[in-house]
Amino acid sequence: MISFVNCLTEWRHSAGTPWLKDAPVHPQRQALKDLDRAFVNFFEKRTAFPRFRRKGMSESFRYPDAKQIRLDRENGRIFLPKLGYVRYHNSRTVLGKVHSAAISLRAGKWFVSILTKRYSPESVCLPVDVDSFRPKASQITPFRSSTSLRSIY
Repeated sequence: MISFVNCLTEWRHSAGTPWLKDAPVHPQRQALKDLDRAFVNFFEKRTAFPRFRRKGMSESFRYPDAKQIRLDRENGRIFLPKLGYVRYHNSRTVLGKVHSAAISLRAGKWFVSILTKRYSPESVCLPVDVDSFRPKASQITPFRSSTSLRSIY
């Protein structure tokens, strides 16, 4: 199978697609990787044929590289490549180290979800309720937490 991620640099520098340079490269690469994974899953009979997005429907993109994202908690800003610092409304406290960010458009407003990585000092072993074979809700300690932050500007 051809990896389109390797072709992205050539496409960004070609005369036919100058608009690709306007967007950051990391979300473009991530979108191509997601597309590749969707087709691999389809051909290995794990899922149905991938559905393509329409303009205006589920508009979102991800910044997968934590080195590219800077979170300024004190001033309520987040730095995203090619966008610069963007102000946001902190709806929850961001705990841990930033791992990635997903930006989505819902109801005419832009939202950013920040995936963080944090480690729990407790043991990973969870007590199990024998009747339902599920971990007890009071004993679950997450290793990663997804924090939603709403932009107000």
